[in-house]
Amino acid sequence: DERGPQNEEIAFADNTGLPMTADVAITLQVTRGSAPKLYETYRLTFDQLLDGPIRNDVRSAIAAEAEKVNVDALYSGGRQVVIQRALARVSTKWARFGVVVSQLDWIGTIRYPDVILQAIQAKTRTDQETLTARAQVAKAQAQAEAQIAAARGEAESIRIINQALAANPRYVDLKAVEKWDGKMPQVTGSGGAPFINLREDAR
Repeated sequence: DERGPQNEEIAFADNTGLPMTADVAITLQVTRGSAPKLYETYRLTFDQLLDGPIRNDVRSAIAAEAEKVNVDALYSGGRQVVIQRALARVSTKWARFGVVVSQLDWIGTIRYPDVILQAIQAKTRTDQETLTARAQVAKAQAQAEAQIAAARGEAESIRIINQALAANPRYVDLKAVEKWDGKMPQVTGSGGAPFINLREDAR
């Protein structure tokens, strides 16, 4: 009971021996007819049984499962896997005594040493910054590829136009005539010439 004066937290460690603590809630019941045998075996009241043997088994089960993983796994969501495996251990043992352990849950978060918590949070920030940087690089690459593709398209368009003009040299004159206002250009000085050759016979 986290509201009580006693410190009832469970202590355990990860696979590197890093110590941590947490509060755990357990839900259980004794099957009908099993209470006499249970008392005969342990000679304890229900509260004494819960605070003694059952609590010890919960602590041992959590410790056994937590030492299979590292603190990063616990912090990133692996703690639920640990608690469910611990539940399987405890429920299997106590089922033969008529005690049904139906639920085992963390109360709040696992309490890690401050230095480890700071290191994990720093790593998380670094990972997020790395992902952001990669996204920006990918965006820049996509924009560069789009610009290259546009430039290639423009170059290909120019090449096709140049080929068409080379094959049809009078096309430029035609476009000039279409835009002509009917007035002869005013040429001053010597060497001036109309912008199209009016003397050439149309063929």
